[in-house]
Amino acid sequence: MWFWTTFRVNLKIMTIDKYILQCKQNLSKLETIEEYEKCQEMHDLISSLENKDVEKYIYLTFDIKGLEKEGFLKKKATMLEIENRINIFFGLSTIFEYSLIGGGNQLN
Repeated sequence: MWFWTTFRVNLKIMTIDKYILQCKQNLSKLETIEEYEKCQEMHDLISSLENKDVEKYIYLTFDIKGLEKEGFLKKKATMLEIENRINIFFGLSTIFEYSLIGGGNQLN
């Protein structure tokens, strides 16, 4: 119970905007050390969050084929079905909150 309470408090403190800012700071660090492949991944993630591009975010963050193979997602599910399945499973209001709970592309 303690974990869930702490988790919910932390989720409320971190917002998508704060997460984007953190990603941009990480992107600057990666550029400094010339990690260009990771820079592109981080840039794409930031772009999908800023533009609220659900499809791009899902493809960047989730292994769709792996989730289909494991039976988590139906074969040939629509993007809306994928988004709804993930949101329900993790109790998210929006798919973008997945990054706030430590999921997806974490480049710290």
